[in-house]
Formats: sequence, C-alpha cells, structure tokens
Amino acid sequence: MKKVRKFIWRSAVWVLLIVALGRTSYLASVSLINYIFNEGTLVVPDLTGVKFSEAARILQPYDLEVSRSGTQYHHFLREGEIISQDPYGNTKVKKGRVIKVIVSGGQEIVRVPDVRGRLLAEAEALLRNTGTNVSDRCYIPDEEIPADHIITTDPQPASRAVRNEPVALLVSSGREKRPVLLGDVTGLTLARARENFPDLRIQPRYEYSPDREQSLIYSQNPPSGTLMEWGGMLEVWVNESAIPVKGGRRYETIVFDVPAGRNERLLRFILTDDQGIREVFRQEVEAGQKINYTVGGIGRMRVMVYLDNTLVKELQYD
Repeated sequence: MKKVRKFIWRSAVWVLLIVALGRTSYLASVSLINYIFNEGTLVVPDLTGVKFSEAARILQPYDLEVSRSGTQYHHFLREGEIISQDPYGNTKVKKGRVIKVIVSGGQEIVRVPDVRGRLLAEAEALLRNTGTNVSDRCYIPDEEIPADHIITTDPQPASRAVRNEPVALLVSSGREKRPVLLGDVTGLTLARARENFPDLRIQPRYEYSPDREQSLIYSQNPPSGTLMEWGGMLEVWVNESAIPVKGGRRYETIVFDVPAGRNERLLRFILTDDQGIREVFRQEVEAGQKINYTVGGIGRMRVMVYLDNTLVKELQYD
C-alpha cells in the first residue's frame, strides 16, 4: 500500500513540473514573438521649429534619418526651420525610418504698391492683390488731394514688407471746413464762380436780358464780403442766352439723398439739353445729407448724377 501511495505522489509531482515547464515555455515563446515584432520600436522626436541642419544630429541616437520633402514660406518660422514632419512627433516607428520634413523658406517679402492719389476702394483692392492687408484708415484734411483719396501709406510706398503685413492708410477728408469770405462773382461764368468758391453750394437762377452780357452772372446773394459757413448756399443770377428752340426754358428740381458711409463725397450733376452738355453742380457733400437743387435747361433735359466720379443716377425730363 505504501508503494502505491509513493508512486501516486511522485506522479503528481512530475505532472505539476511538466505543467509548470509548459507555461514557462509558452511565456517565453510570447516574449520571443513580441521581441521579434517590436524590437527597435521608438518614439519619434518632435522636430517642429528645429533647424534642418540640426535634425540629423538629433535623430542619430534613435537610428533615424531625415529627408527634406519641400520648402514653404512661413509667417514666423525662420528660414531653415522645420514646419512639419511625417511621421508626426511623439509617434512610434521602427529604427531606420526616414522622417520627411517641410522646411521654412522664411517670410515672403513683397513691395508696398504706390497708391498715392488713388481712390480708397481702388487702393485697398490693389494692396490686397499684392499681398498686404489694410490695418487702419486715418482721415485728415488736405487742400489738394480730393476726399477719399490716398495721401500716403505706412510702410511707405515701394518699401519692403512681409506678405499679409498690415498697411495703414492716410486718407484725405477733403478741404478743411473753414469759413469762406465771399468775393464778387458778378461778371463771371457759372463755371468760373464754382471754381473760385468750391466750398460753397452755388444755386443759379436764369433770366435773360439783351442789355447784359450773355451767360455771365449779373447778381448774387449774399453780397461780396460776406463771411459764409463752409457749404453755405450762394444764389447767383445768370444772363443766359435765349435760344429759340422747341419747349423753351424749363426748371426741374433734383432731390438726391447722399448714401451713408464715408464722411465726405464729391457730388456732380451733368446736364444735357438742346444747348449741349455741361456741369451744373459740383459740391463735396456729407453722408446722409439731402440735396435739393433746381436746374434750368432748354427743351429735353437729361441729368446724370455722379458720386465720387461714379454714375449713380440718371434723370430724364421730356
């Protein structure tokens, strides 16, 4: 009986030993497989912002190589610094992998175009087309440059600038709104009177007399020597020629509402009638201002309304 028990005990020990050795062999096999398939796996360093010339030295301890796959302009990375990489930084790769990178060519440089004397909208479009952005608009009075035209830029015209760098515009708001000392306009043509006093609104009245010189102003209100506000109304009486045409002289009132927007606009009325074509109104007006102007002509009349030299309305009087 004792021999049987001894045999059973020894058998159980051998079974346990075989099972243990089998489990160890299994674990060893799994470890070997993991080693074979994962040997050399490592995390790629992040090369963003690193100089391309230093990338190879950084990757050498990892047994990795670097290759330039392209160059692009960049708004803040300096020339030669790495913009991006493939594979990305902090991802796992095997040893010997080639890391492809895009390298910065630095900031793209453009020339600021010369937009002096151009209309604001035209200048802004030109600046955008050449790779710069408008950052600010500063309006100041100017005696020579018309309203909404460019005086200068900052940076200066033709200077070098980084693409998409903001450019500030100095814009004319037109002549300064100062009081006007009225002079004598009698004996002048209507066109000359408007040329001499561009800051006043001149309203013509027409009455013909053979005793006066034709097409000249023979009376005015207020009189010469009056100190008038900027944009004030000056009435003048013109000895207009009485041309015998069908329909005779007629008067029409033009009503125009200046649209909201920029501070001052140049408004012009061009009249075409049986006497020909001529400018009958030219005035710098304010946004939102309502203009009532009476125009006189012979026969059929057509009035073209220009705002900042752009045709915005056409009126026909048959």
